[in-house]
Amino acid sequence: MEFDKKTMKIMRYIYRHPGTREGKILKLYGDDGFSFTLINLTRELYLIAEDKDGKYFTYNDVPYVSYPETKYYTTPKMNVILENKRDQFYRWILPLIIAGIALLLSVVSLINTGIVDVRILNWP
Repeated sequence: MEFDKKTMKIMRYIYRHPGTREGKILKLYGDDGFSFTLINLTRELYLIAEDKDGKYFTYNDVPYVSYPETKYYTTPKMNVILENKRDQFYRWILPLIIAGIALLLSVVSLINTGIVDVRILNWP
C-alpha cells in the first residue's frame, strides 16, 4: 500500500513516539482531515488506538468518533512498511556517499598532484 508524504511523516512520528495523542498530532501537522485519516489507518490495522480509559480499539464500531485524548500506536503491519522505507533509503544513500567521497578524492588528486604521488615502476 502506498501513502502520501504527510501521512508517512505522521506515521514516522507515531512510530518514534508511541502513545502520541491525536491533539498533538493535529497541532504539529495541521487539521487537514487527518482525524479521518487516523481513523482509516486504525480501521485497516496500521495503527491501534487507545481511549482515555485505557481500552484499545480499531474503530470497527459505528459511529467513528475521535477525541484529542485518543492515543495512537503503530502496529507491526505499519512498522514493516516504515522499516522497509528506511532500509531502502540507506541502501541508496550509502553507496552515493561513498561514490561522492571517491569523486572528491579524484578531483583533489587531479588538481593538486602533490597530495597523491603515483610512481610507475620500471621492471627489468
